[in-house]
Amino acid sequence: MPETDIQTGRAVEQYTDLDDTRRIPILFVAGTSFCGSTLLSFLLNAHPDMVCVGEETGPIPSRRHQPDFPCSCGEPIPKCPFWSEVTLRMNARGYDFGHDRFNVHFFLGNGRWSNQLLSRSLRNNLADDIRDGLVACLPVYGSRLSVIRARNLAMMRSILEATGKKVFASGQKDPIRAWQLAKLPGVDLKVVHLIRNSCGFVSSTMKNGGNSLSVGVRDWNRNAGHVERLFARLGPQRCMRIRYEDLCTDVEGTLAKLARFAGLEPMKGPVNFRETAHHVIGNRMRLQSSSEVRLDESWRERLTPDQIDEIKRRTRYYRAKYGYED
Repeated sequence: MPETDIQTGRAVEQYTDLDDTRRIPILFVAGTSFCGSTLLSFLLNAHPDMVCVGEETGPIPSRRHQPDFPCSCGEPIPKCPFWSEVTLRMNARGYDFGHDRFNVHFFLGNGRWSNQLLSRSLRNNLADDIRDGLVACLPVYGSRLSVIRARNLAMMRSILEATGKKVFASGQKDPIRAWQLAKLPGVDLKVVHLIRNSCGFVSSTMKNGGNSLSVGVRDWNRNAGHVERLFARLGPQRCMRIRYEDLCTDVEGTLAKLARFAGLEPMKGPVNFRETAHHVIGNRMRLQSSSEVRLDESWRERLTPDQIDEIKRRTRYYRAKYGYED
């Protein structure tokens, strides 16, 4: 499929994935960056009936056109046997797919502000629904949305077929993407909110992202708000919360809860996730070889007492909701 079709939405009728009635069970991990989602992606992928490739939207934009961008298996994505198989299956479905053209983001505009207006959250579910209804009625954007939806379905089916697994787990984290996936035909989506202590998140984004304390606080609160609106849409039967700190201190117990939530039997015995072949896209942790799960609370030494107090004060609403005692 030519790339121009993805951008213009032409010839939507040729995409059969929107008419495929096979159900795709999806377990979507929602949260912030630096919340432990890459670790959880490895742990979920170790389950014999679940596949997780981390951030299935592909490499970050700054690395998208670098052919040596590595898969977690160590091979560049264009040479990785798994991603080569997925590419062949996507090509057989009629899609032009590759390491630099996943093209599964639900972006309808041609720039940051147009995407914000057309496809990102307006921070109110009713306003989002009205906007989405209007956008779907516009020929160009409605057609483009149909193409993106079909492409997402095709990619998830291709990955499930390549692995022979039953449940597709997403480590992409963006709750707005989760809602778009929930609206796809033939999808049974459940969401896990992976929460990290606001102090830990802000410390990590200051260290690794070069952000200020205020930006970190804003992003943690904003993401929590997006997740709460998503949970309100989906209802309690399709939603679960787990804390990063609990995942690290009780790996087996947490994974058992997640497996049951996804409709699967829990794995037995200690989980050595490095014994499984992984093809995860995400942060640098995906390239490490250790299977040790270690709780990172380095923020306790990195942040000053005044900084900790400020973060707790400015995130106190959701901290209390998520059980973080001050």
